[in-house]
Amino acid sequence: MQIISHRGTKGHCSENTAESIAVKNKKKVRYIEFDIQHTKNKRIVVYHDKVTPSGKVINDTTYAAVVREVPTIIELSTALKLCGAVPALIESKTAGTIARALPILAKHPAAAIASFVQDEILAARINAPAHTTYLLQHYHPFGIIEKAKTVDAHGIGINKNWFVLLPYYAYKANKNRLKLYVYTVNTTLLAQIVTRIAPSAMLCTDHPDTMIALKGKDRAHK
Repeated sequence: MQIISHRGTKGHCSENTAESIAVKNKKKVRYIEFDIQHTKNKRIVVYHDKVTPSGKVINDTTYAAVVREVPTIIELSTALKLCGAVPALIESKTAGTIARALPILAKHPAAAIASFVQDEILAARINAPAHTTYLLQHYHPFGIIEKAKTVDAHGIGINKNWFVLLPYYAYKANKNRLKLYVYTVNTTLLAQIVTRIAPSAMLCTDHPDTMIALKGKDRAHK
């Protein structure tokens, strides 16, 4: 079982913050995942929602204005330093963010890139081919294998709500040599179901400590 720590450690502290990304037991996770967007003046910030609490669109707002409203926000370069030796899984939330992040990403070739936006994955494959890429399902997983192949992604991410279809997508991903992760897996029961159906799938979770403990129990029983 490989574990992805979702939005840092969303289940334990405020998501996508410095505190959240400084993951406890970070050496026991495969990736530390967080979201990125670009501001109006091309700063790359770690933030999930496309708008600030007052409704300002991140992409249309200056970095200084965003910081005034969200003082805990950090930049991509800071987040990558906080990850230390553990690779980041960087989810681009908006079109054009990867292109603006390329100078920073070039210094961190082990970082992986994920997005619901196909053009973001394509931009990464063309301009940053050293990075592993994951196309995420948008609304539903139908056609995601074909879409991933179209943009030459290395893998796909499937929402846990579609786990009943996971056997099919695990089979198709393996057949097409695509990596697979399932998000967001927060209970031990669901984790056990997913790992039984798709043993090679990574689990993206808000509670990495819970999954690390489960992984330890599974090893002890073998």
